[in-house]
Amino acid sequence: MTKINEIATLAFKQGKINKKGAFNVVKGLIDGEELDDIALSILYSFFTPPAPAKCKAAIQWIGKARSKEDTRYYLKEVYVNTEHIVACDGHRLHLTLNKDNLEEGYYNSELIKIDLDATYPDYRRVIPDHKEVAVWTKPDAEIVLRDSFNGTPQECYKLDHGGYVNRKYWDAARNGNDLIHYKYDTATDPVILIEPYGKGSKAVVMPMRL
Repeated sequence: MTKINEIATLAFKQGKINKKGAFNVVKGLIDGEELDDIALSILYSFFTPPAPAKCKAAIQWIGKARSKEDTRYYLKEVYVNTEHIVACDGHRLHLTLNKDNLEEGYYNSELIKIDLDATYPDYRRVIPDHKEVAVWTKPDAEIVLRDSFNGTPQECYKLDHGGYVNRKYWDAARNGNDLIHYKYDTATDPVILIEPYGKGSKAVVMPMRL
């Protein structure tokens, strides 16, 4: 693990730092103090966005996987059929059972039905049939930074089977759970989070290449 990855992982494990903690580190730096790994991780944590808040409603959790691209406008909404409620942006998918027998069609994030003349893609095709199961836990999480197109490093989680996933997508999918079971195959295949939002739910997160 490189130094920056060590700092990022340490920052993640100690949690979000308040302004006072970051100010004390900056003050020490101004006073000529040498920063150790703890101090560096405090600064890193302060400037890193917090993990998404735990969703209280299924529609909120599913909606986190909606697309933001106007070219595929139908992926910007939540789709409902007789079996599932689902959202997918091409990089991740959130799905749960349609327990309330909602009418088939498109819904916004407030669960209001909207009229869209579009055919939703066959989302079942992106859900792999993996057999191997592993466990991800927050205390054992390892963060790796990846270069991105805009020059800002992108945080990934390194999973036990050797694969990497986008931290933002993974955190949104796990919904505040510090322990998640997931299914996997190879390091270059998508992973499936098992019931991150209760019985019948699942999330698919595409792998990342470093």
